[in-house]
Amino acid sequence: MRTDQEQITIFEIALKMKRAGLEARFIIRAIEVAQEYRGAFGLLSMWAAESEPREREAIVADLQHEIEDLEEAGEKPEKLDYINFASITKVSGQLETMKQRLREEIEKYGGINKLSRETGIAQPYLSKLFNSGIKPRYTTLKKIYLALGLQAPRVAFGG
Repeated sequence: MRTDQEQITIFEIALKMKRAGLEARFIIRAIEVAQEYRGAFGLLSMWAAESEPREREAIVADLQHEIEDLEEAGEKPEKLDYINFASITKVSGQLETMKQRLREEIEKYGGINKLSRETGIAQPYLSKLFNSGIKPRYTTLKKIYLALGLQAPRVAFGG
């Protein structure tokens, strides 16, 4: 549990995040996680101290991963199709194709900003996801697909 001063700091940072244009749902989840987990509290503090926009975006992406890790841990595992680790290269190419198609669906839906508002996934993370080679987590994809009214892929990677 956080000290009173740490709690105040968390809320002050949340106000800065809101003024910076981050989505309310993301900020709320970041606060919840930071109240319980020291690593997330550290990320919030780093974000507040950082002035460089690119660095702030990277910190937001890290916070998004922290949030998703906790959400994954709280969910009951669902049975997924299994892909052997040796097939990763093939799947990686398919993932990039899927991301491109998904990006087209997002544009029809109303864009990254609308998707961010609807899913609670930070807009900087979504932009980075669709404009770089980073691989999304399954929970992220699932949220995106559900917001778009599409059936999420059911795939798990293994070794």
